[in-house]
Amino acid sequence: MKKYVIKDFDSLKNYYRTIERPFFALNKYPYSTLIGIENFINNFQILAFLNSKEVESIAKKHKISFFMEGRIRGEIKGEDYPDMNSLYSHIGKDENRLTISILKDEKIINYMQRFKKKPVLLVYRMSEGLVKAFEEYDWTIVGSDYNVRMKCDNKVYFNKILEDINLPVPPYMIRFQEDLDYNEIVNSLGEKIVIQFPTSYSGSGTFIINSREDFYRTISSEKFLKQKKKNEEGKIRITRYVNRKLSPVMGVCCTKEGIVYTDLYHQIIDAPEVVQQGKGTGVYCGNEWTSADFPDSVKKQAYDAAEKIGIYLQNNEGYKGYFGLDFVLDDDTKILYPIEVNIRLIGSFPVFSMLQEVHKQPLIQAIQILQYLDNDDYILDVESLNREMKGRMNGSYLHLYSNSSKAVYNQGELEAGIYRIGKEGDIKFSRHAYSFLDLKGTDEFLVSQGVPYKNTKYTDYRSVVNIVTKGSFMDMDGESTSFAKKVISYCYDTLSLRE
Repeated sequence: MKKYVIKDFDSLKNYYRTIERPFFALNKYPYSTLIGIENFINNFQILAFLNSKEVESIAKKHKISFFMEGRIRGEIKGEDYPDMNSLYSHIGKDENRLTISILKDEKIINYMQRFKKKPVLLVYRMSEGLVKAFEEYDWTIVGSDYNVRMKCDNKVYFNKILEDINLPVPPYMIRFQEDLDYNEIVNSLGEKIVIQFPTSYSGSGTFIINSREDFYRTISSEKFLKQKKKNEEGKIRITRYVNRKLSPVMGVCCTKEGIVYTDLYHQIIDAPEVVQQGKGTGVYCGNEWTSADFPDSVKKQAYDAAEKIGIYLQNNEGYKGYFGLDFVLDDDTKILYPIEVNIRLIGSFPVFSMLQEVHKQPLIQAIQILQYLDNDDYILDVESLNREMKGRMNGSYLHLYSNSSKAVYNQGELEAGIYRIGKEGDIKFSRHAYSFLDLKGTDEFLVSQGVPYKNTKYTDYRSVVNIVTKGSFMDMDGESTSFAKKVISYCYDTLSLRE
């Protein structure tokens, strides 16, 4: 049988048109990391735990099935919100407990089991509880290998991988968390250091230390002590601080034909307009593509790292599918250091998939899904895909976080959709929408992903909404643009988060 050759955007999309199986994006909100694949799939549906304000726009295009038939209207104080203690006692405090709850809804399960073609379920990341929940059903699950994820989430283990495959690693030491000697650390690594707990994420266990005073204040802080309590193996990684403005990232996919990878783009880290000091350092705030302009020498280092790490995970862990690869770029030496591998779709989705569609690049998310379908009627032209998946793209997005560790409520409301900045600098709501593809000009921005109803409760600096633009939120010096500052200020003022 002659196999279909997938080599670029059009051939990938055309192949997907031959797939008749139903696909379900399973997540907390209808708009999630998974929805960027929507225009490639014939029968794309959504299973969600919580309602949010962008639902009306999404529902015009896709069927949405809600946990408890959609009686929840955001995370608000009210009689329609379920007893979470009851849910926890039934499911446990799994990181995917809301997703697991969807799989306990009999009406949703009965609906999915009516399909003649085996359903394909898309999930953001796997967890122990989710693995167990899926064992009951004969479905195809597209996620990430939970066991590989647990290994690679450990920053100490990842350091060993880098050394095994001869990739650069900043000077570091591994120490027990109860045995931290400031003088020893500084003599070995210098005064400015980074302390990381091995399995922390989103900056929750990352601490940048600038001085002796900073060191002792940090290790006695509530946040540090909380991470120590969670750190079962008791070891931490301490690294020399790499002098940098930029934290590049790329997407990689392990396929049976070889390693496929995107171009480098920016992570937005610790943007002061959206991150309060109490949340910590190393906090992921979004991504920037518009201003991403890396020299060929830096890109070559990234491509080399993607190939080596991808091959290592394939050969040593049997891994298939997508992972995100984080770097720091040393301003002085221009060495690109891989610092973290994320065995899952990363925070740049779904915007990244939407950007790739707009720019006619093959969607790496679509290639990831194929690795789980076990179809044998196609072949990937890896060389061509890697060539087609490169090039400049215009777009940027930011998380807006709540501004307190205490409980706050939004006393105001943003509309889910597109706003426009006028010539006089005034901002007005333009139209309801949910996708990057709905943006027209660089003077517009989109508010989406869990847009809250009034009086929604947020605790511990949690993410509130995302804002997306075709313009730029960050420059090549790692600073927020004036456009970003204006948009962020408007959104916070409108939301009016108060205790």
